[in-house]
Amino acid sequence: MIIFKKLFKLPLTSLDAHRLASKNIQNPPLPKEMHEASATLVGKSGVSLLDYWRQQFSAQLDALTSEKTWQRQRAKILDQILTEQGWRIVFVASKKAVSSDAWAHLVDGVELFAKSPKSVWPGLYHFSLIRTCAPNRGALWT
Repeated sequence: MIIFKKLFKLPLTSLDAHRLASKNIQNPPLPKEMHEASATLVGKSGVSLLDYWRQQFSAQLDALTSEKTWQRQRAKILDQILTEQGWRIVFVASKKAVSSDAWAHLVDGVELFAKSPKSVWPGLYHFSLIRTCAPNRGALWT
């Protein structure tokens, strides 16, 4: 069915998108050590960072499929890819910074960072700041 939708440029349904992305939802594309660390970090609502990522990814898929045409879905996913690539570049640049103090101002007031030692900040920055704090300064998963 998805092959026909792709061939005839028909928009994906939420079910189609979730089926296509099911491997990424079950096993997010993260380095092994980041996967383990994110499963153990739990927010104040009791949701692990890994589960939060899954919820956000699922919400992004739903937002994508809310577009009514294939062309609009394509434009939306390309925009999302470019946004994520931009934040990935920020992450790479921050990893090259000698100290996390170089970008600490970006996470001022974020409870998760305030409670965590600076040695784990680069991982937190990559996984959670990119997803949430950049657009909503300070609003990590709750």
